[in-house]
Amino acid sequence: MIMPTLRKKTDDLSAAAREILARGAKELRPARFVAQEILDATGETVAERTVARRLAELRGEEERRRLARERYADLVRAIDGGNLSAPDALRALAYQQLMDNPDALSGENALDLQRTAIAAEELRLKRRALEVRERGLAVVEKRLELLEEKEKRAREILDASKGEQISDEERLRKARELYGL
Repeated sequence: MIMPTLRKKTDDLSAAAREILARGAKELRPARFVAQEILDATGETVAERTVARRLAELRGEEERRRLARERYADLVRAIDGGNLSAPDALRALAYQQLMDNPDALSGENALDLQRTAIAAEELRLKRRALEVRERGLAVVEKRLELLEEKEKRAREILDASKGEQISDEERLRKARELYGL
């Protein structure tokens, strides 16, 4: 069950006052100065203790967001570096969501999550099969290259010996030399 959000005194402030609060939280300004700036700028009176609580909440939210960005950036680096498969990444994201908010996945259908994990695993397997095919193609291309090189050398030997009379033994020796026999 998701808990209802409680209204705060600062929720009723004007947009300008809320902006001053947010800027004060970001700049780590003392509550006394933020409360005075709100009074000077908007004429709204807010108790210093209320401002202090709201500043602490805003700073905590910003710290949680910063940590989440760092975690997700680490996860993306792990995926990009090949250290983490797609299903593992999905599991890590789901686990992180559960740690941040235990009710985060309660509305999700477990079968949908399983289907997503299976689809991610299928994608990983297809990517792996494509890599294997690419390596196989590279091997075939290299073999073709070697065969073309041998053919070129054989033509050179035949062209060099066109005008000459060479014995069958000499031809056999050159052919063995060419094919490494």
